Amino acid sequence: GTYATKSCLSQTCLEYVETAVTIISHCREYGNLNARAWPESVTFENELTMAQHARTAEEYLLDRIKAQSLNVTTADTYSTTHDMIYAITRAASGIRYRLRTGGTVRLRALLPSWLPDMMVADIAATQFDRFVNRARVTQILRDAGVEPTFYFDTPTSGTTQGFADETASALDDFPDVVQWALFVEGAFIHVDGGSLELGLVRDSTLNSTNDFQMFGETFENVALLGPAQSALWITSTVCPSGEMPSLVTALTC
Repeated sequence: GTYATKSCLSQTCLEYVETAVTIISHCREYGNLNARAWPESVTFENELTMAQHARTAEEYLLDRIKAQSLNVTTADTYSTTHDMIYAITRAASGIRYRLRTGGTVRLRALLPSWLPDMMVADIAATQFDRFVNRARVTQILRDAGVEPTFYFDTPTSGTTQGFADETASALDDFPDVVQWALFVEGAFIHVDGGSLELGLVRDSTLNSTNDFQMFGETFENVALLGPAQSALWITSTVCPSGEMPSLVTALTC
């Protein structure tokens, strides 16, 4: 009964976002005479070099996921287990609601490798059902609606997610901050440009000093394919105290 103009939305295509592959190289130089005298040492050193290369690459990829995610924080309220489950369920419910995915979408959580150990220690401080193992803790995380993947290295920014070398003093404690990611499965893609392994390298300069090099490099990066609301990087302050809310100090909302 009116002459109002009906509205109609038009689609505006998003601009392309370029993601350049990053070169992560490894190179070790050895003496020819050392290699002849101790070939097993050269093999061992080269294995250490490749392990450090993998560590550097993982740190870089974690940094890239962190940089392309929405960065949010949660505070320590009770115990590690309570606070992490509370944070996971809140974050997962928010992602599902904003993207209108329902409960069937698969969410991936990237968590530091020591978190299950901290949760085991945390649950041991509670009053009931005190002793669980890492497998049970991992299942608790799955029961919260996410599929956990545990990373071994650490982002280069924020609280380190690793342990420093132990010294002759008090035993080092767990980090009191958990850096973790939660995103829709497939929101990120590993931009894999392959690798270039030159292996043993000799030239006139190296020959003049009676040396040789082992050289190679990988080409990789991480790109966000999903919308901005599909990926969160969460910094959670935690404490494995085993504390639970009492009747008079329940969680304040």
